[in-house]
Amino acid sequence: MGDLNKPGWNYRIIQVGNEEGAPWFEMAEVYYNDDGSIKTWCFTSPGGADVDELRDDLIAMFHDFIKHPVVLTEEELNVNQPEQGEQETGEDAKLEPACGA
Repeated sequence: MGDLNKPGWNYRIIQVGNEEGAPWFEMAEVYYNDDGSIKTWCFTSPGGADVDELRDDLIAMFHDFIKHPVVLTEEELNVNQPEQGEQETGEDAKLEPACGA
């Protein structure tokens, strides 16, 4: 798992608004460029091919939750999240495929 300001990725808590505009919090995978800036992100939920993998995923999420308690908002991510599977192309492209693409 990546650390903040280093290449890689980690789980982060993202604050989003619900339909009524009240705060709502979601877990996200956040991927970083070599310079530590955010490359892309996607909402995620725990999963695994078996109970042990699910447990490991939950532990990793909890570890990152404790290690990186700063809550990000979608605006702070400074990335226009593409739809699942979409990708910007061309010289000025800043986004990689969405998670799971």
